[in-house]
Amino acid sequence: MRTLALVVPEYRTPEARGGGLAAVADFVARAVCGPETPARDRWDVRVIAPRMYHLAAEHRSVLRPNSLLRGPTAHRRPGTDPAVWDVGTSMPEIEANRYRPRRALSELVNACDAAVVVAGTPAIGNVMRDVSIPWVLKVATLVEEERAGRLVDARGIRGVLLRRATNSTARLDRRALHLPAAVVTLNDSMAARLRQLTSRPVHLLPTGVDTVRFRPADRWAPDGPITMVSRLNDPRKDVPTLLHAYAVARARHGVENALVLAGRHALPAEHRALIAELRLDEHVRVVESPSDDDLAELLRAASVFTSASREEGLGVVFLEAMSAGLPVVTTATRGASYAVPAGAGQIVPFGPRLVDDLAAALARAVQDVPLAVERGQTARLHVVEHFSLPVAEQQWRSLLEDVLGGAR
Repeated sequence: MRTLALVVPEYRTPEARGGGLAAVADFVARAVCGPETPARDRWDVRVIAPRMYHLAAEHRSVLRPNSLLRGPTAHRRPGTDPAVWDVGTSMPEIEANRYRPRRALSELVNACDAAVVVAGTPAIGNVMRDVSIPWVLKVATLVEEERAGRLVDARGIRGVLLRRATNSTARLDRRALHLPAAVVTLNDSMAARLRQLTSRPVHLLPTGVDTVRFRPADRWAPDGPITMVSRLNDPRKDVPTLLHAYAVARARHGVENALVLAGRHALPAEHRALIAELRLDEHVRVVESPSDDDLAELLRAASVFTSASREEGLGVVFLEAMSAGLPVVTTATRGASYAVPAGAGQIVPFGPRLVDDLAAALARAVQDVPLAVERGQTARLHVVEHFSLPVAEQQWRSLLEDVLGGAR
């Protein structure tokens, strides 16, 4: 059987920033070796995780003098199926070194027939520079877009250092885009941007959603909580703006629904302080790191899914919420603008009136019952037709056969 290498930075490590890359990798693995995969399309899968965390044991680092003698290492994690390899680099304290080719990684990848690199931004693709097999690079965004909000807020020496690091990584982004056989991304506007930066084919492919697990409740709950799901400690998700909008929705528009903030990691102390400052303690519930089944139950119990995020490549959770039959109220990120069709919710533009406009949209979403029901039905149908697992998996298998199918 052919072997596919899935190269995923910090795949399911304790230091991983979130579960998005791992979820995409698991989806690709399911598409090529899952129970529904036709025998002719099957691949064996090996996961290779370039370590990005600067204190990872696999690195050759001045912080651990003994490692200077042995160099970077590759460790196979025990008890994993498919096999997972963690691979270090040299001097990870310098950000650019985390994107350099690694001999151990190249050897592991070259032992396979083809590869898919699952990345947030393209820069990590540079680790594949010395790889000789065909491979595909899947990305969500570019580093200057990912860090745009942080760059606006950065001041002093920290701002100078962040801008320098971003400029350096942006150059690596552009270099990496010329290396793979093809590039895959998640929304149409990012696909158009990438086509300006590379001559490689750029494909727009979905990530699939389990429409059985994320199914609607028997009836929409107009008094259910307004629910947000994201990495709770990620500043790009802009929880403070959502909290301010929710407070305005209650005070000015008479919204009585509770607010649920759910997702990986812990809600930062400053966000909890803002909840108290806005006198929302009795109306906001925080659910940290719910399981997939718990998340599905949270969505079924909700009235509306919402987000005030500043940046989203796609936002699989939008699709999960819509699959659960929820109307959506969200900010106008690239991902939301692509994922949420007209008729499934309201996309609120950024600008000086964001808090007020988001508050008004939340109020309308829970108070106009016929509209909410119609939006939820439209959302569910859209996901089933375009993002369900069978549809998305087949598109990924077709791409791999087209681009990598010569690997036998």
